[in-house]
Amino acid sequence: MAGKKPEAKKPQQRPAPKVDVYVVKSEVFAENVQVPGSIVANEVTEIHPEVSGRVVSLNVREGQSVGKGTLLAKIYDGDLQAQLKKLQTQLAIARSNETRASQLLDIQGISKQDYDASLLTVKNIQADIDIIRTAIIKTEVRAPFSGKMGLKEISPGAYITPATVIATINQVSTLKVDFSVPEKYTSQIRQGQIVNFTVEGNDRNYAARIVATESNVDVSNRSLMVRAVVNSGTGLDSGLFCQSDNQFCASR
Repeated sequence: MAGKKPEAKKPQQRPAPKVDVYVVKSEVFAENVQVPGSIVANEVTEIHPEVSGRVVSLNVREGQSVGKGTLLAKIYDGDLQAQLKKLQTQLAIARSNETRASQLLDIQGISKQDYDASLLTVKNIQADIDIIRTAIIKTEVRAPFSGKMGLKEISPGAYITPATVIATINQVSTLKVDFSVPEKYTSQIRQGQIVNFTVEGNDRNYAARIVATESNVDVSNRSLMVRAVVNSGTGLDSGLFCQSDNQFCASR
């Protein structure tokens, strides 16, 4: 028909684009953490004498176990023993005088002041004897606790001073493991927690129980020092290098 307008073409609709959707959520996973450590004795100390003098007896059994209080070394005490005998003689005389003074005081043969002077003499001599006996005890060097002796550093006849190291003693009946944990895992460290570790030259896996941690994180390496007690009967030696291999939880 004349004069009829042509119909406008409808625009073609584009198909909806495909979109990949990812749902992000946090989850917890286990992360294996390996940290180096050292095996240390439960107690370890250098043995020093309290006084200076010549060693007349040495009883350090290298590499052997000793009990607490075992006599390890004896320093010459002849001069002290002589002083002790002299004071003991003086004490016997002073006590005899004090007894006579007491009898005279009862019959008013002397004044109370004179008797007190004789009694004071007895007490002063007794105090001097106690001082000498203490000095004699200090000439005996004894084991501070039960443990395994190291190598001796002196020989009989040596003149030693309080700065002299006689030997080192280690209490190896109980061993401890010291290792550092990165600060991001410190919140997961618990007292009583079991940790696993290995030592060089041995494929065996060992276990230890955490007993304590350092009071603060080390600012130099941002780690926390942890101490664990090794189960008994492992046959390990103190001072060994060890590798702690444990799993800690982390979120992502």
